Amino acid sequence: MKRMTALLVALTMVLSLAACGNNNIGKQPSGDGSTPADPKTGYPDGKTITMICPWSAGGGSDNGVRMLVPYLEQELNTTITVINPTGGSGWIGWEQMLGAPDDGLTISLVNWPTLLPGYLDPAYQRSYSLDDFQLIANHVTDDSVIAINKDESRYTTAEEFFAYAKDNMVTFGTTGNGTDDHILMCRLNGALGLQLEQVASSGWADNSAAIQGGHIDATAANVGEVANLLADGELIVLCVFADKENPLIPGVPTFDSLGLCDTKISNSSQRGYAVKAGTDPAIVETLENAFKNAITNAEHAAEMEKLGLKTDFIGSADYTALIKEQEQTLLGMADIMGWDL
Repeated sequence: MKRMTALLVALTMVLSLAACGNNNIGKQPSGDGSTPADPKTGYPDGKTITMICPWSAGGGSDNGVRMLVPYLEQELNTTITVINPTGGSGWIGWEQMLGAPDDGLTISLVNWPTLLPGYLDPAYQRSYSLDDFQLIANHVTDDSVIAINKDESRYTTAEEFFAYAKDNMVTFGTTGNGTDDHILMCRLNGALGLQLEQVASSGWADNSAAIQGGHIDATAANVGEVANLLADGELIVLCVFADKENPLIPGVPTFDSLGLCDTKISNSSQRGYAVKAGTDPAIVETLENAFKNAITNAEHAAEMEKLGLKTDFIGSADYTALIKEQEQTLLGMADIMGWDL
């Protein structure tokens, strides 16, 4: 029921945006080339853009993408079609984008640090690297949390949960190997000596159903996925992995504030957008400007907050530098991740 509620909220807001006359949000572009986004290239010249979200519909990633698209359509004066090729911890979608022409007409949501292990871990035998992705902009920074069933009786606080997980095997929901959820699980097992056993799914919608149905003991999630569910009393959020409490889930303590170990653990999902490397720099510049205007639009930011999502625009150059730092951090965690480098 909670998942259906969240999806209906997202769809209602998207339809509201499309119906709203202010700023012409969501209106179909003329497609006559009268106001091309880039006078040098004509991009996108009325051509439809495909937006890949490599996660299941109704999850935090998908909701964020679909909330942004109407604003982005206005900026680029074209139509954007969202598709959801799921699987491979996001790599089904990312490989689809990397296999498309480098014309800027196929854009993909990219999730960090989730994307990185897919080529850093030798077990996957992927020949890709960060250099294959032309990063455009960051959209959302979404802090990680641990959530449990609202009727759970073995543990109801973070302290009780971590104490229990030291002595007992705990089935722990993630969205797949190498995702921010999986990385969080590995970090907690290493820092606290926990016995968290991964139960991987294709997206939050599956994990949400599993935790609410009592099929797993606990699950990793992000604030944007649980904020409304927490407010409605549909689940319990034990702690958030950030340097300070997240205002979207008031009263939920940070992991570091619990003082359970000497290691500080912050963990989040950063969601942004990329095209294939080799795309015309003029097109990349056009896209960066369009994403900036759409992401920083005050109305969009307010609507995202209603979904429990915090907008955080970072431009192409700074975004790339940030992800390169994350790449080096993960390489330093190879032993914890179980990578045979």
